[in-house]
Amino acid sequence: MTARCGDSMVKTGHKWTTNTVRDQYKVRNMLSMMRVGLGLCVLAATNLPALGDTVEQDKPSRTTIGGTPWTPKPAPPQPKVVYGTDDRIDLYEESNPDRLEWAASTCGLVNNSSLQENNNGTYTLRTSAYDVCDEEPFSNQPTAAFCTGFMVGEDIIATAGHCYDSSDLSGTRFVFGFAMEDANTPVLTFSEDEVYQGVEILGRALAGNQDYAVIRVDRPIVASGARAFSIRRDGEIAVGAPVGVIGHPAGLPLKLAFGDNTAVRTNDNAGFFVANLDTYGGNSGSPVIDPLTGLIEGILVRGENDFVTVGNCSMSNVVSNSGGRGEDVSKSTSFMQFVPELLSSDGALSLDQSRYGCADEIVIDLGDADLAANPTATVQLSTTGGDAEIATLNASEEAGEFSGSIATMAGGVTVGNGSLEVGEGDTITVSYTDASHGESAPDVVTVEADVDCTEPIVTEVTVTQIGARYATVQFETSESARGTVIVGTSCGENTVQASFAAGTSHNVLVQGLLPLTAYFVSIDASDDAGNDVVADNGGTCFTFATAESTEYYTQVFASQNPDLANSTVRFTPREDGGYSLCHDVITGLPVDDDGATTLVLADDGFAQVNLTGGALFPYFGVDYDRLFINNNGNVTFQSGDSSYEASAGTHFSAPRVSPCLMDLVPTTAGTVWYRQLANRFVVTWAGLRHYQLGGSNTIQLELYFDGTIRFSYGTLTGLPSVVGLSAGQGALSDFVSTDLSALGACGDDTERYHSADTDQDATISLQETLRVVQFFNLKAYHCDDTTDDGYAPGAGAETCTPHDSDYNPQDWTTSMSEVLRLVQLYNSAGYRYDAAAGTEDGFVLLSAP
Repeated sequence: MTARCGDSMVKTGHKWTTNTVRDQYKVRNMLSMMRVGLGLCVLAATNLPALGDTVEQDKPSRTTIGGTPWTPKPAPPQPKVVYGTDDRIDLYEESNPDRLEWAASTCGLVNNSSLQENNNGTYTLRTSAYDVCDEEPFSNQPTAAFCTGFMVGEDIIATAGHCYDSSDLSGTRFVFGFAMEDANTPVLTFSEDEVYQGVEILGRALAGNQDYAVIRVDRPIVASGARAFSIRRDGEIAVGAPVGVIGHPAGLPLKLAFGDNTAVRTNDNAGFFVANLDTYGGNSGSPVIDPLTGLIEGILVRGENDFVTVGNCSMSNVVSNSGGRGEDVSKSTSFMQFVPELLSSDGALSLDQSRYGCADEIVIDLGDADLAANPTATVQLSTTGGDAEIATLNASEEAGEFSGSIATMAGGVTVGNGSLEVGEGDTITVSYTDASHGESAPDVVTVEADVDCTEPIVTEVTVTQIGARYATVQFETSESARGTVIVGTSCGENTVQASFAAGTSHNVLVQGLLPLTAYFVSIDASDDAGNDVVADNGGTCFTFATAESTEYYTQVFASQNPDLANSTVRFTPREDGGYSLCHDVITGLPVDDDGATTLVLADDGFAQVNLTGGALFPYFGVDYDRLFINNNGNVTFQSGDSSYEASAGTHFSAPRVSPCLMDLVPTTAGTVWYRQLANRFVVTWAGLRHYQLGGSNTIQLELYFDGTIRFSYGTLTGLPSVVGLSAGQGALSDFVSTDLSALGACGDDTERYHSADTDQDATISLQETLRVVQFFNLKAYHCDDTTDDGYAPGAGAETCTPHDSDYNPQDWTTSMSEVLRLVQLYNSAGYRYDAAAGTEDGFVLLSAP
C-alpha cells in the first residue's frame, strides 16, 4: 500500500519507495515511472534531505476516485500476489460469522457528491471505473470510497487522521454495506440506516507517529448487523501474532483479508506497529483485527506502494512475505481515550439524545455485566421541575444490556404516573444504582439531559451561487438544527431536496434543477430535541430562478498545455454573487517579491497564512481571515490540500482558487512566496518545475480584499492543469470548461496605480512621497523613461502623460496643495483609483481595516 495517507490508484498516482536520497533524485528524472512512495504521514513543510541520507517518503492524500464512470464487465482471472498470496476476498465469499459481523461494522468514507438522494429513504452511490490492467484482481468492480472507517461506539466511528478533519463534517458520509453481492454485482443503493454524517470530532491526531480520528455521527448506528468493536486498551500485540483487515482497497467494495501470513512484523514503536497486510489506498482507516479475540489492534494508516506499471496499465506490487516495508498500524491504545468502554461490571448508562422536547420519548440504555441473568432492570428519573419516576428496562439480546423508554409531556407535575412532566429549561437526571459496584457502598451512575420545547427560528434566507442546474440556499437558525431544504416549481411541491447537518449557519447545495426555471424554497429544520419548524416565508416560499447556463469560471487543460503564459485573467465580483471575467497580455508579473515571505514546502505540502490587520477576503459569500497556500498552484480556505491530481474533481472539492492547479515540485527549483499589501494578498509560485514535465512555471495570484481576483503568468509547462474558481460544490454534472484565453480584454478597466507608487503596492511610501517633493522644490519636472517612475526633476520634455500629482492644473509643476494631497495618500492605509468618486485626482483613500 502506497499513500496510506490515502493513495491514488490511477496511473498518474502510482508511487514507490526509495532507500536513499540519491535514489530520490534519480527517480524524479524517470518520467516513465510515476509517484514517489511511502514514509511517515507528516504534513510538516520540509526540504529534501542531503544526499546519502536514508529516508522514507509518503504523499499524504486520500484515494483519488477517477472520473471515468464504472460499467459492468466480466470478472478477471484469479488474483495475483502481494505479500505472498493475495488474501483479499469479497464479502459474499466469507462464511465465518464473526468476520461477517466485523464486516457489517466497517464502512466506507465517500464524498457527499458521490451520493444521490432518491427522496424515498434511499441513496444511490455514484462510482468510477477501477483504472488498472484488465487481469488485475477486481478490475471489473467500481470504486467510490476514498478511505475506510469502523464502528467503535453506539454513534462513534474511527478512521485515520489523514482521512478526516473538520472540513469533512459537512462534506463526507460514512456508508455501510458497499460490497459485492456476487462476482459481478455491486450494492449501489443504500437505505438511510446505512448512511451517516459526522457531527463532532472527538479526537484526532496527524503528527509524528500519531494518525487517527474518532468521530461522533449524527445518530445511533443501526446499519444491519453493525456492532461496535472492542479495542485493545492495554499491553500490545506480539510480533508474529496473526492479524486481519477489512476495508475498501483502492476504493473498491468491501474486502476481507485474513490470510495465513498476515502477521505482525515489528512492534517497537509507541504509536504504531508494522504488519503484513494486503491493503491499498482506500484501506486507510481500516480496522486491523486480532482474528482470535476479535479485538481491534489498531487503524491501518500507511505502507508499501500499491502498484507497479506494466506496459500501459497498473498491476499490484508483488513482494514476498518478508519483503517490502510492511503496513503501519496506529495502535488502538493511542486513541482509546476517545472511545467509550463496552459492557463491564461497572454500570454504564446512556440516553439516545442530550436534549428532549415537551412531547418526546426518552430512550434509556443500561449495561451491567453483573445483571446478565436478569430479565429487567430499573432506573430512576427526576426533573428540576419536581417530577420523579421509575422506568423499567427490558433485557436486550445481549446479556447484561437493557433498554426502555419513558414519554415526556408538558403540564402539571404528577409524581409516579409513568410519564415525565417537563418544562422549558428543565434538566432531566436518570440514575442507576449499581449495587454490585466494587466492595464499597453501591455506586450511583447518572446521566443528564436538557429540556427544549421551542422550535428553531430560521432567518436570513438567501439563494446564491445560482447556476443552470444548481443553487446554494444560505440561512441561519437560532440554535443548532438539521433538516432538509425542499425545492419545487410551486410552493409546497417537493421536486428536489437536500439535507443539511446540525449547525446554526447553513450553506446547502441543491442540485438536479432545470435551466431558466422559477423555483420555490422551504426549509424543514429540527433541533436536537426534535422540535421542528417549516420556514416557508409565510406560506409563499422563498423564490429564485435558475440561469440559462452555469458559470464555473474554470478551464481544464487535459490534453494541451495552458495557453495563458505571459497573460493575466481577472475575476471581478458582480452584485448577483458571480464574477465578470477579462483577459490581457502582460510583459511581467504585477507584484515583485520585495519584502515577501518565502515558504519552505514539502512536495505536495501546504502552509496556513493568517491575514493581518483585520483584513478579510470575501469568497462565494464567506469572509475568510486565513488561507492555505498549497504548493500545487492553488489556495484553499478551510484546510490545506496535498492533492496533486489536476482534475475538475480535485478543483471543485473545496472552496478553492486555482491560478494553475498542477503537480509542482517546490523542492528542486523555484520558490513559493507571499506578500500582504494594503488592498490585497499576493501569492507567487516562481519558477517551479512540473513533477513529470520539468520546465519552469511562474504563477501569481492576487486576492483583493474587495473580492477581486487576478491570475498572472510567466512561463507555463503544466499538463494536465486546472485554472479557475471553486465554491466547493463538487464537480457538477453540467460542468463546461471556460476558454479563459478567449475572454475580452480588460482594457481601460485594468487597475491603475498612482504615478508616485513605483512599486505598485497600492500604498505611498515616504521615499515615494519625497520624490514628488523633489519636483516641488525644483519648480518643475519632465519625462524621463530611464527612471523608475518615468519622470525627473527640473524642466525638460513634456511628451508623456503628466504625473498624477500634477492635476490642478496640469502645468508640469507640483504645487504645495498637490504635495499635501500626496501626503494624505502617504498617511492613509492605501488607495484605489475610482474616476467616478469625484476626488480631485481620481484616487480614493483607504482607511485602516
